[in-house]
Formats: sequence, C-alpha cells, structure tokens
Amino acid sequence: MIKRLSSIFLFTAALVISFSISLQQNLPDISFLSNIKNHFNEPLAHAQTFPVSTDERQKHDALCKDSLAGTMTKSTCLAGCPSHMVCAVTNKLNAEEHDELSEDMECFGCRRQICEDVGRLGAAAKTRCDAQPDYESKPAAPLPDGTPCWSCEKIVDECQDQWPGSTVKSTCERQCTDNTKICAKLGAYKGKDCFACIPKNNPKPPKTCGDLGAITHAQCGACSDPTPLCQPAGFRDETGRVCFQCQPKPKACQDIGKTNRSICNNCRTDGGKCLKDGTAPNGEQCYTCEDRKCFDIGKKDRSICQACRADRDRCVLDGRSPSGERCYQCKDLKNCQDEGRTNRDVCATCGEDQVCGYSTTAEDGERCYQCKKKPKKTGCQAEGKLSDWDCESCEDDPDSKCVKAGAAENG
Repeated sequence: MIKRLSSIFLFTAALVISFSISLQQNLPDISFLSNIKNHFNEPLAHAQTFPVSTDERQKHDALCKDSLAGTMTKSTCLAGCPSHMVCAVTNKLNAEEHDELSEDMECFGCRRQICEDVGRLGAAAKTRCDAQPDYESKPAAPLPDGTPCWSCEKIVDECQDQWPGSTVKSTCERQCTDNTKICAKLGAYKGKDCFACIPKNNPKPPKTCGDLGAITHAQCGACSDPTPLCQPAGFRDETGRVCFQCQPKPKACQDIGKTNRSICNNCRTDGGKCLKDGTAPNGEQCYTCEDRKCFDIGKKDRSICQACRADRDRCVLDGRSPSGERCYQCKDLKNCQDEGRTNRDVCATCGEDQVCGYSTTAEDGERCYQCKKKPKKTGCQAEGKLSDWDCESCEDDPDSKCVKAGAAENG
C-alpha cells in the first residue's frame, strides 16, 4: 500500500511539472477563452467509463500502472484522489495491443487542481491575456487551496467621458498611425491612463484648467472656507477636461435674515403664524414668524388705559401676548356702596344723638361715612368748641375750615 501511494505521489509531481511546462510553451491566445480545457485536463464527466467488477478493475489498474507508473482506472482515481486534487486522463490503452481489453481504455492520474479546471486563468494564461490589445486580466475567485485565478475581459474604455477624443493606450497606439503624431497621456480616469493622438511638434501645448484659472476634479480637495464647494466651472480645457472652481457655500435662510421651517415651528408653538417668505440661494424654503399681539388673542394693549381712567376704572396688567407685548384690562373700582359702606348721603339720616363722621376711603377714591353716637360733651365740646375728631367733619365741608382755638381745661 505504501509503495502504491509513493508511486501516485511521484506521478503527480511529474504530471504537474510536465503540464506547467507544456502550458508555458503553448500560451493560448484569446480564442482559448471559449475552450479553455484541453484533452489533458478534460472534466471526468466526459471521460470514458466502464461498469466493471472489482477483479476487472484491479486488472485494469495493473494495465494502467504497467503502461505508465502511478496511473489507474477512473474509479480508483476518484476513490483515492485527495479533495484538493483532480483526476485527469494521462494516456489511452489500445484494445488491439491488450488482449485483456475488449475496447480502448483511458488511464488516469491524480494531479493538483488548476484554475483552468474551473474555467478561469492561471498565472501563465493571465500574462498572455494582458499582452492582448484591448484585453485585461481581473482577479477571479481563487481555488480552494488558495491558488489565485483570473478572468480575461475586454477593456472598458471610459476615457471619452473625461476627455473627448481620448482612449486607452492600446487603442490609441493602434489608431495613431500617422508618423507626425504620437499618443500623449492626458491623465488618469477611473484607474486607467488616457491618451490622445496629437502632433509630435505641437508649438503650443494645450492649455490646462490651471492655465485657465480653474482646477481639475482631482484638485477639488483643496477647496476650503470661505469657498468650500467644488463646482463645475462651465468650460473645458484644451485637452477636453472638465474644469472646476471653488465656490462659496450658498446662503441659507438664516444668512439672509429669515427663518427655516424648524425655527418657524417654534413660532407656532408660541401662538404665532408661520408664513412662507421666499427661497434662499441654496434652495431652502424660508419662512417669517408673524407673532400674535394682544389684539390677536382677545386682549387689549396699553391704549385702553386712557378709556379706563375716563370711566374711573383702573388699568391693570393682563399678561403678555406671544410676541411679548404687555396686555391690559380695565378693572372696575369699588365705591363705598360696593364695599358695603355708605357715602356722605348717610349723614342726612343721622339722629340728634349721632354725628356723621368719616370712616374710610373706597377703592375708587370715594370717602365713606357713618353715623356715630355723639360722645358726652367734655373738654372742647363742653366749651362749645370742636375736638380733633369733630374737625374731620368740618374738613369735609368745602366752605368750612377748622382752625385751632386753644385747649380745653381738661387738656
């Protein structure tokens, strides 16, 4: 068993080396992309198979081994080949030369899987792909053992989008056949160098964006305050490249003394009206907050106070409007009667043993009176004069005046 495995290993190494040499010596052109596999690594699904017994298989394995060391039948190869390797046809036995065979039989060997087995390109085929005009290799999914693979794809020429009339180098060199012209590089676009066919002795080199007072798109990163925006300049340079300029940031609503929608929503919360008020240079919809005043919320402003005074009412503060304006209201002031007191008219009802005297002043400024029992005449009254208390009644008479007349005997 050990001897058999050693033979398989030696054959595998030889098989891989011989296949690599063959592949390098016969690099396929692009036409191989439609038929990437040759007879040497043809998928086993197309290989010849025989429904044989175990004894017959062992005999056939011996025939293969005798013809080429390390080879075997397909079924034996599939059963013993490691998962990271594949079974490939190595040689074919002619039935006419072997009495044991009723028809021709293919022998197989176990070799390492290559990219071509799964329709991709190995390193050698990648080199040939990159050498073809208008084609380039791109990474493809690697093999399970990590071996890198590639695909061969036609180059997508997008240079025209950046510089009208330009193309990739391979196309430019194929088309620029005039001996008086050369393929000159204009720049790189999306990772590919772009070229244009121009005269060799051009007396005046084409003006670039920098010559025209602008910048290229690649230089937009240099734009900063107060001109942070990189915008198309509206023209191309003489190579066909679009030019750009650093521009100031368009003004918003707040920059022109107006408010945006979010700020105006606060206006509504405070009871104001949010009205559209044009558009800012940056396209933002602007608004104006129309604050509601006292009149808008059913109250009066300070102008009502003059009417209040005329009606002998008091003008008192009644809160503020959403705009911050002070609001007022007229408050009816209570007179003596409103306060449960009596005015001067009560004096006519006072009895002979009573005297009409001042009691207090009402809210509206009216003086209130009440009938009081006359005190015993002592002191000033006994002498026919007025006391301090009596003098208050005298003061109520506009035609009278209370003056000092000395002191009574009791002081």
